[in-house]
Amino acid sequence: MTESEFQEGSRNAPAAPASGKNACILLVDDEADLRTVIVWRLEKAGYRVVGAEDGAAAMRSVSAQTPDLILLDLGLPDMDGKAVYEQIRKMPALELTPIIFFTAHDSLEEKIWGFKAGINDYITKPIDYRELLARIEAALQINARYLSASVRDEMTGLYNFNFFDRQYKQLFAVAQRYQRKFSLLLIDLDRFKQLNDTHGHLCGDTALKTVAGQVQGMLREVDLVCRYGGDEFAVLLPETDEQQMGRLGARLREQLGSIDVSCGGTVVPVQLSFGWATVQGRMSGPEELFQQADEMMYRDKRSKP
Repeated sequence: MTESEFQEGSRNAPAAPASGKNACILLVDDEADLRTVIVWRLEKAGYRVVGAEDGAAAMRSVSAQTPDLILLDLGLPDMDGKAVYEQIRKMPALELTPIIFFTAHDSLEEKIWGFKAGINDYITKPIDYRELLARIEAALQINARYLSASVRDEMTGLYNFNFFDRQYKQLFAVAQRYQRKFSLLLIDLDRFKQLNDTHGHLCGDTALKTVAGQVQGMLREVDLVCRYGGDEFAVLLPETDEQQMGRLGARLREQLGSIDVSCGGTVVPVQLSFGWATVQGRMSGPEELFQQADEMMYRDKRSKP
């Protein structure tokens, strides 16, 4: 896989990192023969791999989007591996990506520095490839478990508020800086407290799960559906302009404005309210876009009997 292919593929990659053998690994090492062997070994094991010969090439590769794991040599020709690591960790999208250092020296000082800096693991050259594969698999599994617990809502399986807050600010900043299209969609369950009081909290939980599944089923893979909190959902829609958002919103209202939820043999009707907004010109901040979507959602809610 070439660097350009990696960048193009990353743009279309799912938001959640891969945890198995379909993971994409960025290999940063200046030894061409060693890179060739490692790439062959990892691709044979089922991983997707892109090679970078120095720090500059590594930074170009990760500028598109996060690889699932990075193998980073400490001895690079243009930049110290520690400097590359520090630059990577400053990028919000990469701050949790597992990084394993390669080093030709079994130096205690280097290991102490690395673990204090937050690296995930070390491999000393010459490389034992069985050990390398085991360490990669372990790092990906640990990271997947951690991310699942930290960014997922346990009940619905959607992304949680912490994930939403981080991604929303980042996508808004990109849209403003590079004049990219970006829309925000808010969804609220009407009379949710009444639903819980009348039919019980288990019915309320079922309603939340039902809405989560049906909303996801109507959106693109690149759209990020989050549980904002309580009975409210938020969806981040990159590369979506005002007209596209309007058509999607109308379709959601038509198909999901009122849904039936099965609660212990009883079918309970649940109504949803929708509001959305699209980045338009220079805005004061992400709060302005959110307020526009929120106000539209409450207008929708008040318009119902």
